[in-house]
Amino acid sequence: TSFGDGPKARYGHVLIHCEDDDVMYLFGGRSLVDGLLNDIWIYDFIQSKWTEIFPEPTLGLAQGEYKKVVSFKVS
Repeated sequence: TSFGDGPKARYGHVLIHCEDDDVMYLFGGRSLVDGLLNDIWIYDFIQSKWTEIFPEPTLGLAQGEYKKVVSFKVS
């Protein structure tokens, strides 16, 4: 299951909310269908849009049991 053009349904992922940019970052987790995920998505609250990003080099950090949601504001 996916959310429109966004990331697959998952659990055990990391979410980081950046108030200054009004975006949220999603990393990794587990999918019931695909197992461990190693993807990074950005959700733009203003545009109501998900975008997958592909950092260089690749992270190679597939993890599936995160339990964090972080919100921060850059001064």
